[in-house]
Amino acid sequence: TDMIAKELKQHHNVVFLTLGDPTIYSTYIYIHKSIHALGYSTCIINGIPSFCAAAAALNTGLVEKDQPLIVIPSSYPVENLLTQKGTKVLMKSGRKLPYVKEALKSQALQAVMVENCTMTNEIQYRSLDEIPDNAGYYSLIIAKEDAVNI
Repeated sequence: TDMIAKELKQHHNVVFLTLGDPTIYSTYIYIHKSIHALGYSTCIINGIPSFCAAAAALNTGLVEKDQPLIVIPSSYPVENLLTQKGTKVLMKSGRKLPYVKEALKSQALQAVMVENCTMTNEIQYRSLDEIPDNAGYYSLIIAKEDAVNI
């Protein structure tokens, strides 16, 4: 924040790039709030949410008809949210994969995962059994009750 404020004090425009959408579990929003609180004019330009990019990479839809979409940060307890009907997106699952996989299995959910979506080192896992116990920070899981729709 200090580095950005220093540039703004010199009347420079500043752009902060982020992967995915800056309004969805992004570190950027904290910086945005801090800069705005200092009295500077701020503007958020939306990006493509990572879960939309992951669904496209997997050539599948996220929700249909009346299905809800539940976006869950995997760094917090997920059990209660996994019991809800609809498609679950578990973001930033990397360090919590053994815990997340066990929670998905306990709810009999089908899951796929994309690690590093849209990057040159993207990896797709097409089933819960394929998902490793350890993956990178940019690991996103899409889980549904019905394997046919994944």
